[in-house]
Amino acid sequence: MTVTYDHQRLQDIRLAFHRMKKEEVTAFLRGEEYPYERPLAILKEALLKKDQKELHVALLAWQKILTPLRIISPGNYSRTQVKLARIEGYSEPNSLVALEVNQSYRLKTRVDKNGHFTFDQADLAFGDNTLVLYNHDFLFIDNFRFFLHIHLERHYYFMGRHDPFTQRAFQADELDSITRCKTCNNFMYDYSVMENHGYCTMTDCSSKAFFDSKDTEFWLP
Repeated sequence: MTVTYDHQRLQDIRLAFHRMKKEEVTAFLRGEEYPYERPLAILKEALLKKDQKELHVALLAWQKILTPLRIISPGNYSRTQVKLARIEGYSEPNSLVALEVNQSYRLKTRVDKNGHFTFDQADLAFGDNTLVLYNHDFLFIDNFRFFLHIHLERHYYFMGRHDPFTQRAFQADELDSITRCKTCNNFMYDYSVMENHGYCTMTDCSSKAFFDSKDTEFWLP
């Protein structure tokens, strides 16, 4: 099978090579063993020869020694009521794993020496979410990305509760009128706060800072 790498892919491979060559030199100066010395040397030869067939063989050699990225929790196409999702998996020890959430922001975390990594606060949107995970350090090898789909169900934590000021029970269709205290975490109507001169309506809480439904913290248990 003939494999052809375009200009961008070749550039990514070259940049990764130079980054790891620096790591190899740093390890040598520290008197440490560099774990990728042999496959890095094979990659160097392929790049010098500008032979795409040899380059393909060199990248296959990398795939054989690296721990593949896999997700152990949550399951793909899972459903949750937790807005800040915990993503857990395995990848190459001491490497950098990236997480993109709905193409809106990216998080990075370092894999530990046992190959385990965790993202504790992946902020989901209500409804369907697409999360993309990949090993940032070794993406040049196979351009592999793991797509994780999670559906966040809208769960109203304030349902069944009462506004402390009016003692009125909250309704789901009153979402835009409900606020949450940043100090005591209780829910209340925004107009009750206004009647209380801008202060939290809970006894012994004098906070003047609040979350609304647009804030992630508003939806946390």
